[in-house]
Parts: sequence; structure tokens; C-alpha cells
Amino acid sequence: MQADENKNSDRMNALLHQQPRRPLNVRMQQLTDLVIKAGTDPADAKGVLKHTTCSEIVREAGALTPMGSAEAEVVWSSCSSLAHGDIHGTLSILSLIRDEG
Repeated sequence: MQADENKNSDRMNALLHQQPRRPLNVRMQQLTDLVIKAGTDPADAKGVLKHTTCSEIVREAGALTPMGSAEAEVVWSSCSSLAHGDIHGTLSILSLIRDEG
């Protein structure tokens, strides 16, 4: 997630015609060094910093709970739909509530 944040920050600086305090390659190297210090094989370090979606994070975390990955994603996706005003997700949740109520 931090790797994505670094890249997004760099893009925003470019759009604003500003220079970041530290170049992107320096920030990415710092992250690479951290994942290696945390025990990642240096050959795998770049792959560990690949883009990860929120749903991937939720599924992996959910797999570690009694709820399971699919159910965790359903709950997260439902809450996300409601929070962000996603019409399909919101109507689906409201339909479930109406049918059960």
C-alpha cells in the first residue's frame, strides 16, 4: 500500500509541477530495504511491493478469521458500497434487508 502511495504522491506532484521532497526511486528503495529487513528474500522484494487491491487485502485477512475470505469481502464490499454511494451495491444491500425484514 505504501508503494502505491509513493507512486500516487509522485504523480500528484507532477500534476502540480512540484518536486517531491525525496525522489520516487529513493522512497521505493527504502521500502525495498524494509521488506528485506522484515525477512523477504531479496529476489522477491520487488514483487512484494506490487499493487494490491483493497479486496485482496480484505480476502487475505478474512481467510484468517472464522468468517472466511468470501464473507469478509461481502461485508467489506457492502459497507464500501454504502459509504461511497455505489447504486448497485446499495440497492443490493437494501433488497437483502427488505427481504429479511
